[in-house]
Amino acid sequence: MDRHELNQMFDGLAPRPCQKRELLEKLLRDDARRKRPMKSWKQVVLAAVAAALLVTTAAAAVVPGLNRRLLEYLGVAPEDTKTVELLAPGAVTVDITKESNGATLHVTQVYWDRTCIRVLADFTAPEGTVLDMGDFDDPKCWTPKGFISKEWTWPYFLNAEGKQLEDEACGSCRWKVLEDDDRQDNRCSMVFEYDTHFYEGTLLEDAVSLWVPAIDLYYFAGGEEENETVLAGDWSFEVALPQHDIGYFWQADRVVGTLDGAGVTLEKVYLSPMTLELTLVREGTVEEYWADENEDVRNNWWNILNQEDSIILTARDGTEVTLTQGSGSGALSQIRRFYLEEVTDPAKFQGGTLTLNWDGGKAVIPLGKLSPVDQ
Repeated sequence: MDRHELNQMFDGLAPRPCQKRELLEKLLRDDARRKRPMKSWKQVVLAAVAAALLVTTAAAAVVPGLNRRLLEYLGVAPEDTKTVELLAPGAVTVDITKESNGATLHVTQVYWDRTCIRVLADFTAPEGTVLDMGDFDDPKCWTPKGFISKEWTWPYFLNAEGKQLEDEACGSCRWKVLEDDDRQDNRCSMVFEYDTHFYEGTLLEDAVSLWVPAIDLYYFAGGEEENETVLAGDWSFEVALPQHDIGYFWQADRVVGTLDGAGVTLEKVYLSPMTLELTLVREGTVEEYWADENEDVRNNWWNILNQEDSIILTARDGTEVTLTQGSGSGALSQIRRFYLEEVTDPAKFQGGTLTLNWDGGKAVIPLGKLSPVDQ
């Protein structure tokens, strides 16, 4: 039995809450039927077993079966119950299998928090195939090892009728092969990452599923002569999305300063356990913005929050959270994403502050009105 089979086995070994209750009740019932009183040491053992069953039953009742590989990829220890509980409403367990060219892709779990989607899957190639996908010193390095055909197809959202949402979003995506203990076997685990911005007017609730491209297993080694298609095929699939938004939102509409003589407004703030997304609006017209003589203005606007310490997120208790730059999009209205270094409960930032620094401007913005999207 290999590591992949062991992971799946252990994920399914934990008894359900009802089974634990039944076992506990049987232990107590059998004890009550005894004609002789139980010795003290046996009573202690029974009490310990009962307590353990109750504790694990309570935990199982609160925390759905989040896959340990997805948790570890997100930087969360499976035994960190509080953080697991935080992420659980944003995840759904699925069971999708796609076969092509003698290989199988098994999709097991999806996480979504409005700004980022993570899909966990296991890939099994034909017997005799070696899936050595390279080094994993940085498990989140931007290296497209995974499904990436030469004619790349973009993912898209679908509504309840199965129709594609037109021009609904933009963003960045990739398949990421996870660290593998056995590089000489025919299996590997992967996560599909999709960081997306929904366009104005697109309703999040309209997106009930996502079509994910999985065409040609590809190995990119850095040099053109070293790139190769490991296995050709099409394992693309449609997957249902979680419908509970675990993030916090604030419609700020607050003027925070000026840049090149134009007013800058912080329009929206969205904060999830993993990401911070800001919508910034620059005063002016589209014609002025795109005028040839305003190239420097465009560059300054796009780079407004690209400098070190240009954004500081501070929790209610005064703790500053480390952020890294993510993707962005837009012109006069731009959406900027930042990643939290650690998964953190957004509630900790209610009553905290958001500090924006740019060349010639600074704003310290209270986050007292930040509130859960799904009340």
